[in-house]
Amino acid sequence: MTSTVAVILFWGVPAINENKADNRVKNMVSQFKLVNEVINDGVIGQGVGSKKNVRITSDRGSVNINPSGTRFVIYYSVDPGFDFHAKGFDDANEKEFSLELSRSAGISLIIDYLDGSPLDIINPVLNPVSTRDPLIDEIKIEIKDGDPVGYIWVFDVGTIDYEFSADKLYSVSAENGGVQYGGYLFNEPDFCCQDDEIEMSIIKFDIISVSSVGWGGMVDHNPGGLLDINMNEVNADNTNIEFEIGLIEKKYYCDKETLESNLNLQIIGDSDSVQGWNNYFMNTNGFSQYDTGGFEDGTLYIEPGSNIVFNLIRSKCEVDVTIT
Repeated sequence: MTSTVAVILFWGVPAINENKADNRVKNMVSQFKLVNEVINDGVIGQGVGSKKNVRITSDRGSVNINPSGTRFVIYYSVDPGFDFHAKGFDDANEKEFSLELSRSAGISLIIDYLDGSPLDIINPVLNPVSTRDPLIDEIKIEIKDGDPVGYIWVFDVGTIDYEFSADKLYSVSAENGGVQYGGYLFNEPDFCCQDDEIEMSIIKFDIISVSSVGWGGMVDHNPGGLLDINMNEVNADNTNIEFEIGLIEKKYYCDKETLESNLNLQIIGDSDSVQGWNNYFMNTNGFSQYDTGGFEDGTLYIEPGSNIVFNLIRSKCEVDVTIT
Protein backbone atom coordinates (compact mmCIF):
# COMPACT_ATOMS: atom_id res chain seq x y z
CA MET A 1 0.00 0.00 0.00
CA THR A 2 1.31 3.45 -0.88
CA SER A 3 0.53 6.88 0.47
CA THR A 4 1.43 9.86 -1.71
CA VAL A 5 2.45 13.02 0.12
CA ALA A 6 0.36 15.93 -1.17
CA VAL A 7 0.00 18.70 1.36
CA ILE A 8 -0.42 22.34 0.43
CA LEU A 9 1.92 24.37 2.58
CA PHE A 10 0.51 27.32 4.42
CA TRP A 11 1.88 26.70 7.91
CA GLY A 12 3.69 29.54 9.58
CA VAL A 13 3.11 31.93 6.71
CA PRO A 14 4.43 35.42 7.55
CA ALA A 15 1.68 37.80 8.60
CA ILE A 16 0.79 40.06 5.67
CA ASN A 17 -0.29 43.49 6.87
CA GLU A 18 -3.04 45.34 5.08
CA ASN A 19 -0.88 48.05 3.60
CA LYS A 20 -0.30 48.72 -0.05
CA ALA A 21 3.13 47.13 -0.30
CA ASP A 22 2.05 43.91 1.37
CA ASN A 23 -1.08 43.76 -0.73
CA ARG A 24 1.09 43.90 -3.86
CA VAL A 25 3.11 40.97 -2.59
CA LYS A 26 0.04 38.99 -1.53
CA ASN A 27 -1.46 39.58 -4.96
CA MET A 28 1.74 38.47 -6.68
CA VAL A 29 1.85 35.25 -4.64
CA SER A 30 -1.62 34.42 -6.00
CA GLN A 31 -0.57 35.29 -9.55
CA PHE A 32 2.58 33.18 -9.33
CA LYS A 33 0.53 30.23 -8.06
CA LEU A 34 -1.57 30.57 -11.22
CA VAL A 35 1.61 30.64 -13.35
CA ASN A 36 2.69 27.36 -11.74
CA GLU A 37 -0.71 25.79 -12.32
CA VAL A 38 -0.52 26.69 -16.01
CA ILE A 39 3.02 25.29 -16.33
CA ASN A 40 2.32 22.06 -14.42
CA ASP A 41 -1.20 21.22 -15.58
CA GLY A 42 -1.78 23.16 -18.77
CA VAL A 43 1.63 22.67 -20.38
CA ILE A 44 3.72 19.85 -18.86
CA GLY A 45 0.63 17.81 -18.02
CA GLN A 46 -0.53 17.96 -21.66
CA GLY A 47 2.74 16.77 -23.21
CA VAL A 48 5.41 17.99 -25.60
CA GLY A 49 4.14 20.62 -28.03
CA SER A 50 1.56 22.05 -25.61
CA LYS A 51 1.40 25.83 -25.22
CA LYS A 52 -0.50 28.10 -22.86
CA ASN A 53 -0.60 31.82 -22.11
CA VAL A 54 -0.66 33.29 -18.61
CA ARG A 55 -0.42 36.93 -17.47
CA ILE A 56 0.87 38.67 -14.35
CA THR A 57 0.10 42.30 -13.51
CA SER A 58 1.53 44.88 -11.12
CA ASP A 59 1.80 48.67 -10.84
CA ARG A 60 5.30 48.85 -9.31
CA GLY A 61 8.37 46.76 -8.64
CA SER A 62 10.42 44.60 -10.96
CA VAL A 63 10.10 41.15 -12.44
CA ASN A 64 13.30 39.19 -13.02
CA ILE A 65 13.29 36.00 -15.07
CA ASN A 66 16.37 33.85 -14.68
CA PRO A 67 16.67 30.58 -16.64
CA SER A 68 19.46 29.54 -14.24
CA GLY A 69 18.13 30.37 -10.79
CA THR A 70 18.23 28.07 -7.77
CA ARG A 71 20.47 25.00 -8.07
CA PHE A 72 19.40 21.46 -7.18
CA VAL A 73 22.18 18.88 -6.66
CA ILE A 74 21.01 15.26 -6.31
CA TYR A 75 23.36 12.34 -5.65
CA TYR A 76 23.19 8.69 -4.62
CA SER A 77 24.89 5.30 -4.89
CA VAL A 78 23.64 2.38 -7.00
CA ASP A 79 26.20 -0.10 -5.61
CA PRO A 80 25.67 -1.55 -2.09
CA GLY A 81 29.45 -1.66 -1.59
CA PHE A 82 30.06 1.99 -2.43
CA ASP A 83 29.09 5.32 -0.90
CA PHE A 84 30.21 8.91 -1.42
CA HIS A 85 29.46 12.56 -0.75
CA ALA A 86 29.78 15.58 -3.03
CA LYS A 87 30.91 19.11 -2.19
CA GLY A 88 31.70 22.42 -3.84
CA PHE A 89 28.85 22.93 -6.26
CA ASP A 90 28.14 26.34 -4.70
CA ASP A 91 31.71 27.62 -5.02
CA ALA A 92 32.77 30.47 -7.30
CA ASN A 93 34.92 28.13 -9.40
CA GLU A 94 32.38 26.45 -11.69
CA LYS A 95 34.95 23.99 -13.01
CA GLU A 96 35.72 22.32 -9.69
CA PHE A 97 34.03 20.15 -7.09
CA SER A 98 35.13 17.60 -4.48
CA LEU A 99 34.22 14.02 -3.67
CA GLU A 100 34.56 11.94 -0.52
CA LEU A 101 34.60 8.31 -1.66
CA SER A 102 34.26 5.16 0.41
CA ARG A 103 36.92 3.72 -1.92
CA SER A 104 38.99 5.39 -4.66
CA ALA A 105 40.89 2.57 -6.39
CA GLY A 106 39.54 2.05 -9.90
CA ILE A 107 37.10 4.95 -9.71
CA SER A 108 36.63 7.19 -12.75
CA LEU A 109 34.11 9.87 -13.73
CA ILE A 110 32.13 10.54 -16.88
CA ILE A 111 30.72 14.07 -17.00
CA ASP A 112 27.84 14.58 -19.42
CA TYR A 113 26.95 18.25 -19.95
CA LEU A 114 23.57 17.17 -21.40
CA ASP A 115 23.80 19.81 -24.13
CA GLY A 116 25.41 17.65 -26.80
CA SER A 117 29.00 18.53 -25.83
CA PRO A 118 31.57 15.71 -25.86
CA LEU A 119 31.79 13.68 -22.66
CA ASP A 120 34.46 14.68 -20.13
CA ILE A 121 36.24 11.56 -18.81
CA ILE A 122 38.27 11.94 -15.61
CA ASN A 123 40.63 9.17 -14.53
CA PRO A 124 42.14 9.05 -11.93
CA VAL A 125 39.88 11.06 -9.61
CA LEU A 126 41.82 13.70 -7.66
CA ASN A 127 40.42 16.33 -5.28
CA PRO A 128 39.38 18.87 -6.19
CA VAL A 129 37.98 17.42 -9.40
CA SER A 130 38.73 19.77 -12.32
CA THR A 131 36.38 19.73 -15.30
CA ARG A 132 36.74 20.81 -18.91
CA ASP A 133 33.64 23.01 -18.97
CA PRO A 134 31.69 24.92 -16.30
CA LEU A 135 29.26 22.82 -14.27
CA ILE A 136 26.16 24.88 -15.06
CA ASP A 137 22.65 24.46 -16.48
CA GLU A 138 22.21 20.66 -16.27
CA ILE A 139 24.92 18.09 -15.66
CA LYS A 140 25.06 14.32 -15.17
CA ILE A 141 28.13 12.90 -13.43
CA GLU A 142 28.49 9.12 -13.55
CA ILE A 143 30.86 7.55 -11.04
CA LYS A 144 32.25 4.28 -12.36
CA ASP A 145 34.20 1.30 -11.15
CA GLY A 146 33.87 -0.64 -14.38
CA ASP A 147 30.08 -0.43 -14.02
CA PRO A 148 28.27 2.65 -12.62
CA VAL A 149 28.40 2.88 -8.82
CA GLY A 150 26.91 6.34 -8.28
CA TYR A 151 25.40 9.42 -9.89
CA ILE A 152 25.36 13.18 -9.36
CA TRP A 153 22.81 15.42 -11.07
CA VAL A 154 23.15 19.22 -11.16
CA PHE A 155 20.22 21.36 -12.32
CA ASP A 156 19.90 25.15 -12.43
CA VAL A 157 16.12 25.62 -12.47
CA GLY A 158 14.25 28.54 -13.99
CA THR A 159 13.09 31.26 -11.58
CA ILE A 160 10.59 34.11 -11.96
CA ASP A 161 11.16 36.67 -9.21
CA TYR A 162 9.14 39.75 -8.22
CA GLU A 163 10.74 42.43 -6.03
CA PHE A 164 9.30 45.59 -4.52
CA SER A 165 10.92 48.05 -2.10
CA ALA A 166 8.93 50.02 0.46
CA ASP A 167 9.79 49.94 4.15
CA LYS A 168 11.81 46.84 3.26
CA LEU A 169 12.57 44.66 0.25
CA TYR A 170 9.76 42.25 -0.60
CA SER A 171 10.51 39.29 -2.84
CA VAL A 172 8.30 36.55 -4.28
CA SER A 173 9.60 33.83 -6.59
CA ALA A 174 8.17 30.97 -8.60
CA GLU A 175 10.48 28.08 -9.40
CA ASN A 176 10.28 24.37 -10.04
CA GLY A 177 6.58 24.20 -9.19
CA GLY A 178 6.79 26.13 -5.91
CA VAL A 179 6.09 29.74 -4.88
CA GLN A 180 8.44 31.28 -2.33
CA TYR A 181 7.92 34.20 0.00
CA GLY A 182 9.82 34.99 3.18
CA GLY A 183 11.47 31.58 3.37
CA TYR A 184 8.20 29.65 2.98
CA LEU A 185 6.93 27.52 0.14
CA PHE A 186 3.28 28.25 -0.59
CA ASN A 187 2.18 25.50 -2.95
CA GLU A 188 2.98 21.91 -3.72
CA PRO A 189 5.72 21.14 -6.28
CA ASP A 190 5.63 17.92 -8.27
CA PHE A 191 7.40 15.60 -5.82
CA CYS A 192 6.16 12.17 -4.82
CA CYS A 193 7.52 10.02 -2.00
CA GLN A 194 5.81 6.63 -1.73
CA ASP A 195 6.61 3.49 0.22
CA ASP A 196 8.64 2.01 -2.63
CA GLU A 197 9.25 4.89 -5.05
CA ILE A 198 10.59 8.45 -5.04
CA GLU A 199 9.87 10.77 -7.96
CA MET A 200 11.30 14.24 -8.48
CA SER A 201 10.58 16.69 -11.29
CA ILE A 202 12.87 19.46 -12.52
CA ILE A 203 11.45 22.36 -14.58
CA LYS A 204 13.74 24.44 -16.77
CA PHE A 205 12.96 27.14 -19.31
CA ASP A 206 14.58 29.27 -21.99
CA ILE A 207 13.43 32.79 -22.87
CA ILE A 208 12.94 32.82 -26.64
CA SER A 209 11.71 36.36 -27.29
CA VAL A 210 10.86 39.58 -25.44
CA SER A 211 8.66 42.30 -26.91
CA SER A 212 6.83 45.36 -25.61
CA VAL A 213 3.72 46.99 -27.03
CA GLY A 214 3.11 50.63 -26.06
CA TRP A 215 5.06 50.21 -22.83
CA GLY A 216 7.62 52.79 -21.71
CA GLY A 217 9.49 50.97 -18.98
CA MET A 218 12.99 49.57 -18.82
CA VAL A 219 13.75 46.06 -20.07
CA ASP A 220 17.20 44.53 -19.71
CA HIS A 221 17.55 41.21 -21.48
CA ASN A 222 20.71 39.20 -21.96
CA PRO A 223 19.77 36.71 -24.72
CA GLY A 224 19.70 33.24 -23.21
CA GLY A 225 20.05 34.72 -19.75
CA LEU A 226 18.51 37.09 -17.22
CA LEU A 227 15.49 39.26 -18.11
CA ASP A 228 14.79 42.28 -15.88
CA ILE A 229 11.52 44.23 -16.26
CA ASN A 230 11.48 47.43 -14.18
CA MET A 231 8.00 48.88 -13.60
CA ASN A 232 8.94 51.58 -11.08
CA GLU A 233 9.23 54.48 -13.54
CA VAL A 234 6.24 53.59 -15.69
CA ASN A 235 3.42 56.15 -15.77
CA ALA A 236 0.61 53.61 -15.90
CA ASP A 237 -1.82 52.01 -13.50
CA ASN A 238 -0.54 48.53 -14.30
CA THR A 239 2.06 46.70 -16.32
CA ASN A 240 0.93 43.44 -17.90
CA ILE A 241 3.51 40.72 -18.54
CA GLU A 242 2.20 37.87 -20.64
CA PHE A 243 4.05 34.57 -20.93
CA GLU A 244 3.48 32.12 -23.75
CA ILE A 245 4.89 28.89 -22.33
CA GLY A 246 5.48 25.80 -24.44
CA LEU A 247 6.85 22.38 -23.51
CA ILE A 248 9.59 21.40 -25.97
CA GLU A 249 11.13 18.40 -24.20
CA LYS A 250 10.40 15.97 -21.38
CA LYS A 251 13.01 13.41 -20.38
CA TYR A 252 13.10 10.61 -17.85
CA TYR A 253 16.72 10.88 -16.77
CA CYS A 254 16.14 8.14 -14.19
CA ASP A 255 13.43 5.56 -14.68
CA LYS A 256 13.08 3.28 -11.66
CA GLU A 257 16.76 3.54 -10.66
CA THR A 258 17.39 1.30 -7.63
CA LEU A 259 18.96 3.25 -4.76
CA GLU A 260 21.68 1.65 -2.64
CA SER A 261 22.28 4.66 -0.39
CA ASN A 262 20.49 7.69 0.96
CA LEU A 263 19.07 10.03 -1.66
CA ASN A 264 21.04 13.22 -1.01
CA LEU A 265 19.89 16.71 -1.98
CA GLN A 266 21.56 20.13 -1.90
CA ILE A 267 19.60 23.34 -2.56
CA ILE A 268 21.87 26.25 -3.53
CA GLY A 269 20.62 29.80 -3.99
CA ASP A 270 19.51 32.84 -2.00
CA SER A 271 18.75 32.27 1.66
CA ASP A 272 14.94 32.54 1.36
CA SER A 273 14.80 29.98 -1.45
CA VAL A 274 17.09 27.57 0.38
CA GLN A 275 15.08 27.93 3.59
CA GLY A 276 11.77 27.43 1.79
CA TRP A 277 12.87 24.33 -0.08
CA ASN A 278 14.59 22.84 2.98
CA ASN A 279 11.44 23.36 5.05
CA TYR A 280 9.36 21.74 2.34
CA PHE A 281 11.50 18.62 1.96
CA MET A 282 12.06 18.18 5.70
CA ASN A 283 8.58 18.97 7.02
CA THR A 284 6.51 17.41 4.27
CA ASN A 285 8.57 14.67 2.61
CA GLY A 286 10.56 13.09 5.42
CA PHE A 287 14.03 14.42 4.60
CA SER A 288 16.58 15.07 7.33
CA GLN A 289 19.65 17.30 7.39
CA TYR A 290 23.18 16.01 7.96
CA ASP A 291 25.20 17.43 10.81
CA THR A 292 28.20 19.44 9.64
CA GLY A 293 31.45 17.56 9.27
CA GLY A 294 31.92 15.31 6.27
CA PHE A 295 28.99 16.87 4.41
CA GLU A 296 28.33 20.09 2.58
CA ASP A 297 26.48 22.41 4.95
CA GLY A 298 22.74 22.09 4.50
CA THR A 299 22.77 18.76 2.65
CA LEU A 300 19.46 16.92 3.01
CA TYR A 301 18.90 13.19 2.80
CA ILE A 302 16.17 10.60 2.90
CA GLU A 303 16.77 6.99 3.85
CA PRO A 304 15.07 4.93 1.17
CA GLY A 305 15.11 1.58 2.96
CA SER A 306 15.15 -1.54 0.77
CA ASN A 307 14.00 -1.94 -2.84
CA ILE A 308 13.37 1.77 -3.37
CA VAL A 309 13.47 3.12 -6.92
CA PHE A 310 14.07 6.71 -8.03
CA ASN A 311 12.51 8.54 -10.96
CA LEU A 312 13.96 11.85 -12.17
CA ILE A 313 12.01 13.80 -14.78
CA ARG A 314 13.23 16.99 -16.45
CA SER A 315 10.84 19.20 -18.40
CA LYS A 316 12.14 22.05 -20.58
CA CYS A 317 9.90 24.93 -21.63
CA GLU A 318 10.31 27.83 -24.03
CA VAL A 319 8.90 31.20 -22.98
CA ASP A 320 7.91 34.18 -25.13
CA VAL A 321 7.37 37.38 -23.11
CA THR A 322 5.13 40.30 -24.14
CA ILE A 323 4.94 43.48 -22.01
CA THR A 324 2.07 45.95 -22.32
